[in-house]
Amino acid sequence: MRSGVIIFFLFASVVISCTDSKKRSTDQNTSPLKKASPKQIKPASGFTDTLKINFAAAIFYAPDSAQWQKLKLVNDTMVYSSFEHDCFFQMRNARNVIKQNFPGVRLIEAGKARYLLFEIAEGHSRSIDLDSLADPCGIFLFKKEKEPHPADMTNIDTELGFYFQ
Repeated sequence: MRSGVIIFFLFASVVISCTDSKKRSTDQNTSPLKKASPKQIKPASGFTDTLKINFAAAIFYAPDSAQWQKLKLVNDTMVYSSFEHDCFFQMRNARNVIKQNFPGVRLIEAGKARYLLFEIAEGHSRSIDLDSLADPCGIFLFKKEKEPHPADMTNIDTELGFYFQ
């Protein structure tokens, strides 16, 4: 009988400790102090202009100065530095690759526009709200008769070849 009581208490302590650890891990995951991921906190643009595109182009978008300041305020210093670094160097590389390999594609900076209006074919267009995009910066490839394509700047060589063929 005595060994049965000891086994019962051992079993009960294991069950209680397992239940308690699950509660602690749930509490840690729902902490209000946990920072939002960078993709959830892109600030709205201060511009409302629409940029109309009806020719072969690579359209670069990036935060305006007010958006950069807001990103700096809501993100950790390392996250903000990463955004800034990635945007600058990936966009510079993409511009250089396009100029070298696809000189007929015009480069457009959408710095003061919130909306991009792509005229695909007669009577058919597509509008993109840059504020709705999760990435702080990026590039769209476009040519008539094709839907605009958000390109991966780290793989710009391949993206250009596939899209503009």
